[in-house]
Amino acid sequence: MGYKAIYPAETSEAHRAFIAHRRATRPGDECRTPAEEERGAFLAHFDKGKVSIDTCARALFKPLCS
Repeated sequence: MGYKAIYPAETSEAHRAFIAHRRATRPGDECRTPAEEERGAFLAHFDKGKVSIDTCARALFKPLCS
């Protein structure tokens, strides 16, 4: 079984026009290639949020207070 979202053509056209307008009005330096330092900092931000269940300090479903 599959799922497919179907939108009216006017909705898609209006969205594309909005995106084109926003890109045209943005400052040019926003669409630049990031430096290696910036890219590394960006990727490190997401690595900090990763939590592995195996390294968790407390067992799952164990109450915090006993």
